[in-house]
Amino acid sequence: MKTVHKKEWAYIVLLDESTGEYFIDVVCGGVAAYLVRLKLTDDEVEAFKLDSDALDSLAERVSYSPDSFADRTVSDSPP
Repeated sequence: MKTVHKKEWAYIVLLDESTGEYFIDVVCGGVAAYLVRLKLTDDEVEAFKLDSDALDSLAERVSYSPDSFADRTVSDSPP
C-alpha cells in the first residue's frame, strides 16, 4: 500500500498498487484512538482525484460514527 494523501490526526488515503484500489484509514475514538479502513467507491476516488480534500466530509462522518460504515469496513483494518 502506498500513502497518497494524509491529513494528520484525521485520515490517510492509500493506493493498493497491485489492484488500483483506493482505501481510507480514518482515525476514530476518543481516549483510545483506532483506525477504520474503508474501500473507496469509484465516485469517491474520482472526487479525490479532482480535489484531495474531497474526502474530508467522509472522514468526519466515519470518525463520529464508525459503526454506520460497518458494511464498508475492510476486514483487514489496521490494529
